Amino acid sequence: HQNFVRYLADKKHHKASEINTLTPDRLEMEWRTAENKFDCAIFVMRHMETYMGGGTANWNSGFHREG
Repeated sequence: HQNFVRYLADKKHHKASEINTLTPDRLEMEWRTAENKFDCAIFVMRHMETYMGGGTANWNSGFHREG
């Protein structure tokens, strides 16, 4: 969060100070993993491709539960 805010401030983005005051929400996804710490970039790319807002209720990332 802080790195993102620093980036926005560096680019003189008009929302940088507003975003700095926000608290990020961490979504509780049913496919969240505790064991796989190697495929982080794959997870991030897939989430960016498939998330359209609105929480996790109707979000189909294509991932399955860990196990």
